[in-house]
This record gives sequence, structure tokens and C-alpha cells, in this order.
Amino acid sequence: MLPIISRTHGQSGWVALGVGQGLGAIVGVIAALAWPTIGGDAVAKAEEEDRPGIFVSSVYSRLLALFTLLPFATVGCLMLVEDYRMATTLFMVGTALNAMTASWYFSGLGEPSRLVLNEGAVRLGGYAVSAAALALGAPLVVYAIFIVVAGLLSLALNWTHIVGLTWYHTSGLFRDTLRTLSEHRLGTASRVLLSAFAYGGTPIFTAVSPAAAPVFAALDQLQRATANATSVFPQTFVAWVSGDMTQFKRRSTISLACMTFASLAVLVGWTLLGPTIVDLLFSGKAQITRVGCFLIGLNVATALLCATYQLLVMIPLGLQDLVFKLGSIGAVVGVVLLAVLSTTGNEYLAFSTWSITNAVSLPILVYLVRRRSVAKELIAN
Repeated sequence: MLPIISRTHGQSGWVALGVGQGLGAIVGVIAALAWPTIGGDAVAKAEEEDRPGIFVSSVYSRLLALFTLLPFATVGCLMLVEDYRMATTLFMVGTALNAMTASWYFSGLGEPSRLVLNEGAVRLGGYAVSAAALALGAPLVVYAIFIVVAGLLSLALNWTHIVGLTWYHTSGLFRDTLRTLSEHRLGTASRVLLSAFAYGGTPIFTAVSPAAAPVFAALDQLQRATANATSVFPQTFVAWVSGDMTQFKRRSTISLACMTFASLAVLVGWTLLGPTIVDLLFSGKAQITRVGCFLIGLNVATALLCATYQLLVMIPLGLQDLVFKLGSIGAVVGVVLLAVLSTTGNEYLAFSTWSITNAVSLPILVYLVRRRSVAKELIAN
């Protein structure tokens, strides 16, 4: 969409899109609470008749968080842009509605096809219609409206599929929603810190070493795109691993082996094909060496292994609090390390921050899980 917006609405148009999506992403991460991390495991372990209640609880708690945050984000949109303020605000709302995704729910059910229909197809249709409208000279706000409508329609389709054509209400609903928010505070804080580490790389490096910022920004953009594309891989195993804990050891081992192979494939793929990919995407204007391509693959591969171990081993074992605490610590340490390495002015050294952090975190996660497992066995005996 960026080329169309740039051509039809100029710099002010894509600035409005960037600001709206940026603020919306922040709101979405917070409003999603800890459901993307722990929700799939809860659904996989629950009895069939209890699963809709989990989704309903998530919707009410996320909506309350979303409605609380939207006014502040709206003020931010109005303060940061002078043109296209309505479009910017709607871009923010549409992006924030990503918090209402049911991806984790369908992962817990082992039904990814429903996610493709209810969310993927809807959003793709919205993008297609918006692109055609903008190309024909429609105002930018039309695209923003379609993003909001797509988000609301996906939520409605998910609700209808999971709950039915009914308004799910129970006594003490507001009290239960507040309790859910309280229970998710640690996970929400962890996800916010991890998002700051994941998305704050370019601003931090640019502030410290602006001369080398273009290369670092290109590396960071490619890393995030690859990470987003591969983040769904561990989710495909959630229902299989958590659905039958009597087979947990065997299934988690197989899943870890598969994800290790996938991580190696990402690393080798970027190392070998990275320069070609960079030339195609940036038309030869981004000067990224093969070392940079190797680091992109290494950053994503190590992050994928950490996420897999957390999602498919620690969460099923009930160690979500440990996941959240270590994730928060790792994010803070990562931001500090990135700031320190950025002072060298070497974009590749600073970019290795994610690999270093993940390489240190993974052995710690494995050690702590094994220590707890041994302790439980000693207590049981």
C-alpha cells in the first residue's frame, strides 16, 4: 500500500499511516494482555464445553483494556500529525484491533484454517478494495475505514463461530473481567518490554549513531519481517503438545526437533540467499553484506528457538510466570546492551544484540526447567 499512498497522497499520507500504525501497535500489544502467550495452551487443555468461555473472557478483558487506551492514543495521533488527522486516528484504531485476534484460540484448537478465513481473508479483501479505491483517487480516510471495518468484522466472525449468535453474559461479568486483567498484568508487562526491545532497535541506534542508521534500519526491517513471518511456526504445535499431557515429553521433543530444523533453515536461507533478497527488495540501494544477512538469520533463528521452548515446554508445564519474568529481564538487558554496542558506530556489532541475548537466554531457560523438574521428582519421592 505504501507505493500507492506515496503516489496519491504524498509524504503526509505515509506519515499518517506510519504514525497511526505505530501508536496502534503499542495499544494492540498492551490490550492483547497475555492471551497470545498463554491462551492457546489453556484452550488445548480445556474441556470442549469450557473453551467458548475462555474466548469470551479474553474478549471482555481485551475490550476493556482497549477502550481504556484508545482515548490516550487518539490524543497522541492528533498531536503528532497536522494533516490527515482523522485517517491517522482510524489507522491507529484499526491496527489496535489486532489485539482482538483469535489466532491463539484456533492454535489451541488445532484449526488454523479458521483463522485464515475469519481474519486473513477479511483483511486481504480490505486491502484489495482499499488499494483499488486509492488508485481511483479516493481519500486516504477510505483506506483507514476499511482497516477498522476489517478488524471489527473479523472479531464478529470469530465470535459467531466460537460462541454463536448470542450475547454471552454471566453474573459478575465486570468483576471477572477485572480479575482477568489483574491476572494478566505480569504477562502484559513482559510483552510490552519485549515489544520495546523488538521494535526499538532502529530508534535507539539512530539516536546514538545516526551516520550508520540507514544500514541498521534496513537490517532491522528485514529481521522484523522475517520474525513476523516465522512466529506462527511454534503455534502450529500448541494443540498437539498441550492437548494430551500424557504424551507431553515425546511430543514436545518432536516439536523442538522440528523447530530446530526450521531455525537452521532460516539461518542457512538468509546466509545463502540474503544478498539476492536484499537487492530485490531495496533495488540495490541498501549496502548489506553477507555478514549482515547471516546476522538476520541468526537473530531470527535464536529468537524462534527461545519462543518455541517457552511456548511448547514451559507454558504447558505451568511455568508462565517464569517465562514472563525472564522475558522482562531479557528485554531490559537487551535494550541496555543495544545502547552500549550502538556507541561503537558498528551497525553489525549492534545488530548482533538479539543473537547474544537469545543465546544467553535459551540455556538459562533449559537449566531452570530441568532444575524445577528434578526438584519435583525429589519431592515426589
